[in-house]
Amino acid sequence: MRFRFPSLPGEFEIPDDWLDQSRFAVFRPSGVCYSCLDTSAEIIEIVNICPPLRKPGVWLDFNGFDAERTKNILYGMTANEKLPPVELIVIPNYDAFYRPYQYGLINGFHRYFCSLALGYSALPAVVREPFQ
Repeated sequence: MRFRFPSLPGEFEIPDDWLDQSRFAVFRPSGVCYSCLDTSAEIIEIVNICPPLRKPGVWLDFNGFDAERTKNILYGMTANEKLPPVELIVIPNYDAFYRPYQYGLINGFHRYFCSLALGYSALPAVVREPFQ
């Protein structure tokens, strides 16, 4: 199934059989983000996070996704299991390449895309300042 980015004219795809194993068809988000292990995590709207790209040369099962990891995260989110927050970095105001985004993703590629696929509008995050 294909999903649209919230602030870009683009899409990404997660294979249907991966979604089928996670209760995707009957899942409806009960909040703005998935349940998080870290209660002190900030809640950041996904539209403020630059969509991450996979490093060139990283080969996984499908378009930069690891099948087992993706299925486990989707299942965990739909089962309301507590997952770790993503790690973000504040994008400096002078960095024109990343405008209009406020944050870049350091860690949480699969959680970012799974959250979008499940209809969440935000992510729990630990935010780092540049050069920290």
